[in-house]
Amino acid sequence: MAGLLGRSNDVAEFAALQEKIRAAYQDQFIMPETGRVEPGTQTSQSFALYTGLVPESLQRRALEYLDDDIRNQHDGHLSTGIMGTKFMLDVLSRNGYAQTAYDLVTKTNYPGWGWMLANGATTLWEHWALSTNTYSHNHPMFGSVSQWCFEWLGGIQPATNAVGFDRVVLRPQPVVGLDWVRCSYYSVRGRIVSDWRREA
Repeated sequence: MAGLLGRSNDVAEFAALQEKIRAAYQDQFIMPETGRVEPGTQTSQSFALYTGLVPESLQRRALEYLDDDIRNQHDGHLSTGIMGTKFMLDVLSRNGYAQTAYDLVTKTNYPGWGWMLANGATTLWEHWALSTNTYSHNHPMFGSVSQWCFEWLGGIQPATNAVGFDRVVLRPQPVVGLDWVRCSYYSVRGRIVSDWRREA
């Protein structure tokens, strides 16, 4: 923001502070030998990767740690909450693990979105558990999966430097188990369509 406002002294001050915070975070929380970001949860891994706190030299190791946690420690399920889920789906898909994200999203046993569907859900629930008297059955708590479908299965994304979708990147991630996608988004600039089908 300081850069947009032409406040060069503030830009320099905040950039220096950013580097100081990043270095302190890396020193305190990132285990270089394993790629583990303390305390080693799916959220801690995803948050650090999403925000660029993991050094480039350790990103592959941190992603492998996350993938292993999902597939082997949680039987292909997520253990994230409302905040970490968005980060995790994005970092997996952005970095070559779209299949892991898709497999996780489509799991039909507890916990997950497939579990909700298997139990009659027609809207997103507030909580993974089915309850008729405690949790809401129409709640955006885990709604980031909808964004993930548009951005990664359909592949509709604003370009990194876009303003109001004036530049768009189409980057669908075909995954095993999904043979077609029909996806469109009504942006402020007009309708964006990304349809694909697997053939031969």
